[in-house]
Amino acid sequence: FQAEDGIRDLVRSRGLGDVYKRQKYEFVSNWVALNANTSKQFDAKNDKEKLQFLNNLIAKNIVFISQDIGFELPENVYSQIIVSSLEATKMDQNGWRAFDGKFTTNLVMPDYLGIGNGITRGFGTISNAGVHEVG
Repeated sequence: FQAEDGIRDLVRSRGLGDVYKRQKYEFVSNWVALNANTSKQFDAKNDKEKLQFLNNLIAKNIVFISQDIGFELPENVYSQIIVSSLEATKMDQNGWRAFDGKFTTNLVMPDYLGIGNGITRGFGTISNAGVHEVG
């Protein structure tokens, strides 16, 4: 399953990444995308909408952590999520639910950075899986 959002034109970015060289990342540990509130929203959607919902969440997670650690963001942030299944793994009694997968973005991020919920517990850890040429 995959969804795409963000940059749709081929204008070069002056930020940390470049839209022509999208970075691929894999989750080393499950990405905890859903909490009790977002789980309800997610469950009410069809499969296509669920995938787009997850893509919007990964984009928000990327922007949040990038701003939090002081990255200068380009004007447009691109993301494309690929999850192994739309069936989320229940993580704890707080309603957290997680996914296994990977994503591409036009930002260069360090290996072993955590994104999403539960990063202080080691969830959402990423590793760079290479560059994806566009165009």
